[in-house]
Order: sequence, then structure tokens, then C-alpha cells
Amino acid sequence: MADRESIAGREHQGGEAMTSRILLVTGSRALEGSAYEAQARAVLAAYATAFAPSLVVAGDAGGPDAWAAEWVAATQGVGLRVYALDGGVYDEHAARLRRWPVLEGTESKPLPLQRNASMVWETAEQQRKGAVVEVFALHAAWSKTAGTLHTWSAARARGLRGTLVRFEETER
Repeated sequence: MADRESIAGREHQGGEAMTSRILLVTGSRALEGSAYEAQARAVLAAYATAFAPSLVVAGDAGGPDAWAAEWVAATQGVGLRVYALDGGVYDEHAARLRRWPVLEGTESKPLPLQRNASMVWETAEQQRKGAVVEVFALHAAWSKTAGTLHTWSAARARGLRGTLVRFEETER
């Protein structure tokens, strides 16, 4: 595989310039172990395959975040940026690259929401620099946390396009 160097939303592979394709994945941890897990994994894999990203961005939670990382591991030539709650951004080899920035106005929010805001802001900046960006969200309607919808709303507010898949639990 050729070395890649990210330069302002563009990648150079083997001397050939190409536009970066970034898929930001967010999702409800409540899907993990639910009756919808297999369906949610399949929908995520199909969406990611169809979009054909050069880079996937996700958090470090279980469920959809972990499934996105698994998809990257099984797909040759796709990079990964994991925004972890320890403040680090990691690549597909679990190497810490840097810290994610705490954005002004988010300092008093819970750490996962700070992380989500930073992940969205940095991805939107890559779009501004020319990257093609899509957001893919898997939302469990019964989830007691609001992280997925927070990330989805922040992404939409920054002009990122994407798809929200909502799972309704019919039996508990």
C-alpha cells in the first residue's frame, strides 16, 4: 500500500491527488446486544462500503463506534480517527496522534458531549478544506443517553449531510 499524506482535505497516494472522503459515524451504545444489533451492523457496513471513505471518524464507545473501527480493520486502505474520552485522537493502529480540542462554550458539558462537538467541528473543517464528508448515525429510540442525537444535531448545524437510521424498540 502506498504511503498517504493528508494535506488540507486532499490525499496524495502514489503521486496522484484525490479528494478525501470522510465518514463520521455516531450511534447509540444501546444497540449493542439488542435485537437490532445484526441489522445495525449490516446497515453500517453497507453504508460505509457504498460511500467508500478514505477515513472513518468515530468515538471510542462500544456499539456503533466499535463496529465502525471493525469495518475499517476489515477494509484495506481506509484510515481511522478515534476520538477517545481520554482526550486523545488515535489512528487505526491505536497510535495516539494528538489531543482533541475543547471548544469554547462546551467546557461545562459532560466529557462525551465535548468530545462529540470536537469531532464534528474538526470534520466540518475538513469539509471546508475540500473533503467530501458524510455523517452516519444509528439511533436507538430507547437509549437513555442523548449522545447520538447531540452529534447528529451538531453535524447538521455545521452543514454536514448524512443519514440517520432510527431503531424503534417494539418489545422490551
